[in-house]
Amino acid sequence: MKSGYIFYVLKGAAKRILLFCLIFVITLGFYISVDQARLKVSEYDYTTDKTDASFKFVMIADLHNKQFGKDNERLIAKITEQDPEFVIIAGDMVLKENENLSVAQKLVKQLSELCPVYYTFGNHELEVRSDYDVEYVMTQAGATVLNNKMVKYYVDGDEIIIGGLRNFPFYEQYAPDFENDERYFLQDFINAEKDTFSILICHYPEAYCWQLKEFDIDLMLAGHAHGGIVRVPFFGGVYVPDRGWFGGYDKGFYKTDTATMLVTTGLGVSGFMPRINNPPEICVVNVNP
Repeated sequence: MKSGYIFYVLKGAAKRILLFCLIFVITLGFYISVDQARLKVSEYDYTTDKTDASFKFVMIADLHNKQFGKDNERLIAKITEQDPEFVIIAGDMVLKENENLSVAQKLVKQLSELCPVYYTFGNHELEVRSDYDVEYVMTQAGATVLNNKMVKYYVDGDEIIIGGLRNFPFYEQYAPDFENDERYFLQDFINAEKDTFSILICHYPEAYCWQLKEFDIDLMLAGHAHGGIVRVPFFGGVYVPDRGWFGGYDKGFYKTDTATMLVTTGLGVSGFMPRINNPPEICVVNVNP
């Protein structure tokens, strides 16, 4: 009798534990599913003594062909709400495994009807196998593609410089002379920005932590890290591309005495792992004198 009662109690406890686990898994799955489609607007303030103008711009990256509503209507509406001076795209809007460029193309076309769009490529644009020339397609859609190029932009009569670095200039294969287009462009950009507020778009945060943080760069904008895919409170991103477990440089501002970088967690994913505690992000940057 006693052993039967104990068995009955254990059986009841096992059922409750199983039910709790089932509810937990369903709740977690629902939360993760909802998180993939939720668009988070993150606002950042940047102060500089190189301009008297106040303005706001939007940065996005790492869409990877994801769509928020038909033809990304929710994403476009959310960006439109911000009323940006211009939009910066920091790369990886396409998928290298997919030749279809239409998702990014349509988004760029609609954004360029809202305001100027500046686009610098990430690794996926550089690797996409397509019959189309990606730069030509995005230019035709209305973007100014800045791959080792820079342009002047005027806000209330104040000049700023926006440049895009196509890749890291100091890879070992370039040693010892580092003769490459990226290195030449970077030197020209730094010389041009001594007295002018300048924005450098570079898809890879690694470029900053490996060497660019030693240069005089007002504001570098990057993506690529996907926020570490899974974000753990107080610890940050779990796995960062090219830097591994808890590799850092995956979200927000990073500063040295000479350079500042802002990293967006991006909008999509390029692998099988979903974003967890890491909703898709639109970065809004308020520049103030």
